[in-house]
Amino acid sequence: MRSVGNEGLALLLVHFLRHLARDRPTYAVRGSGTICRQTIMVPHAFDDAAWMLIDTRTGWIVSAGKPYGTVLRGRVHGNLP
Repeated sequence: MRSVGNEGLALLLVHFLRHLARDRPTYAVRGSGTICRQTIMVPHAFDDAAWMLIDTRTGWIVSAGKPYGTVLRGRVHGNLP
């Protein structure tokens, strides 16, 4: 069995959440910061409440509040190296 990295795990989580809650937007967002050189988070809205950020590296789930902008519900495609 092949090892799945953090990005692969995040994409599997996005696929799983999109399958379970088809009416809720879910994304995989890549970024970097001062603590982690590279990270990937999965923002997801549970029951139209505040958005949650899921860190697939640590397993932490943190409230992100409600976004002020419009959230697109279309399909997002990305390429992984």
